[in-house]
Amino acid sequence: MCSSDLGEPLVRPGVIPLLTQLRALDGLQHLVLTTNGLLLSRHAADLATAGLERINVSIDSLRHNRFHDITRGGSLIEWCRGIDAAEKAGLAVKLNVVVMAGVNDDEVVDFVRFASQRGWSVRFIEYMPLSGNHYTAVDEQILHERLEQAGFALTPLPSAKIAGSAREYSVAGTTGKVGFISARSCPFCRQCNRLRVTAYGEGRGCLFSCEGINLKPALEAFDDVQLKKHLTRLAAQKPPHYESLSQGGQVVMSAVGG
Repeated sequence: MCSSDLGEPLVRPGVIPLLTQLRALDGLQHLVLTTNGLLLSRHAADLATAGLERINVSIDSLRHNRFHDITRGGSLIEWCRGIDAAEKAGLAVKLNVVVMAGVNDDEVVDFVRFASQRGWSVRFIEYMPLSGNHYTAVDEQILHERLEQAGFALTPLPSAKIAGSAREYSVAGTTGKVGFISARSCPFCRQCNRLRVTAYGEGRGCLFSCEGINLKPALEAFDDVQLKKHLTRLAAQKPPHYESLSQGGQVVMSAVGG
């Protein structure tokens, strides 16, 4: 297993039955999964049967050697097979790209061209200053300028609830979309509506929160009342802006999740 499988939901035994149970919950409006795509070709049809509607697929590079290096062993060919299988199964596809200066930022135009040709959305996620920081972020404005220079005309779209913190744009002449999630260069903390659950069952109000609430007992007991109480408390405690590592945080993304 390559390191790109860390935090990958499709390695979880029983993920399909879990999604089926989630789909049956009263009041659930959307069921979406985020994956690195390397196991997607095996599971796409079953995911669609389980009731999944959309899939967010992470992609670090469209160049085979670079993809292999960044993911420490991942195969771009297998990734492509996965998203082809997802599209064949009827799943809506959205690409997530974490942009890193000097690593893959020279592929921004390629990512938009690739996604828009297939009518997909691509979201550029600003690299975050997490624990073990190895890369440098690229400001959102720089990405806009590069796309404009390449001839892409982007038109702002109305904010959609499911878009979360992303600012979305249509791509002229295509059915594709481009989104930007830039917590550092274009902060959106006051509009953020996301709560997170770590790999250990701890709920957190922010990706950068070092403390949270243990949700595991309520989840294991199927205690909806207690779980709602905890989630309401987490929402009320969401900070007005994230805490950076320089302020004492030590956050590891693989433990928190996306």
